[in-house]
Amino acid sequence: MEGKEAVILLLLCMLIPVGLAAEAGRTKMKPVCLQCHSTSWVEGYFEEFDKVVNDYNLLWDYVDRLLQDAYAKGLASKDNPIDELPEIYHYLIWHHSGRRWRMGAAMTRPDWAHWNGAVDTIMINPGSMQSDLEMREKLQSVENK
Repeated sequence: MEGKEAVILLLLCMLIPVGLAAEAGRTKMKPVCLQCHSTSWVEGYFEEFDKVVNDYNLLWDYVDRLLQDAYAKGLASKDNPIDELPEIYHYLIWHHSGRRWRMGAAMTRPDWAHWNGAVDTIMINPGSMQSDLEMREKLQSVENK
């Protein structure tokens, strides 16, 4: 794909809701997969991948609410979006460990998805973020006395 076609595709992706764009991409991808894999393998792959993405999305919604609550309570400032620990953990969960979790699943690498993605995303970063926010809340209550 070159020049004009790429620009048109990019513009369409920006205009089409994410779910529709994903479904359109999946519709184009399945015939490619079927060149080497059976129908049941392809259907199973997308079913399992969707489960991983749904699990990640549940965690992401929780983590994003934590950060938005921190902003509302004055525990973090929106002035610089990645200068405080809660924002850094938010970023890491989205871009670093969360991306490894989803990409590991997308590339059928369960060991990578689990150990390098899900473990960090679920077991380390949210707990560290929550502990930092709890400490900030305690400090704020002491400062306000």
